Amino acid sequence: AMKPTVLLVDDDPHYLDLIELHLKLHEFRVVRAESAEEAVGRLVHQNPDAVVCDVELPGADGLSSERIARETEVGRDLPFVFTTGFVNCSRELGAERAVVRKAEGAGRVREELERALRAVPAS
Repeated sequence: AMKPTVLLVDDDPHYLDLIELHLKLHEFRVVRAESAEEAVGRLVHQNPDAVVCDVELPGADGLSSERIARETEVGRDLPFVFTTGFVNCSRELGAERAVVRKAEGAGRVREELERALRAVPAS
């Protein structure tokens, strides 16, 4: 099977390094973006299978990024996993969204990602 491509969106390059390394070890292809604006460009050109996005981005935040992505052809049904540095922000995000606290580590991000990818109907 082809390696799934994951778009990682975070304004912290150290966190991007950490997650990228972990995902590559687990057979993912990784594309990075450091802002919502950059992410939308990557989305259209790289056509990822899923997005891991920081909720607290400068400028357009993670939820805005998701909203923008949903308006594009490639992003309409794309699985999103959100990461957050805050403890209790999952309430505002809604129960249907996959949210991982950064303190839980890269393995938890990958678990949510794998679950999200399994939930996508095969086209």
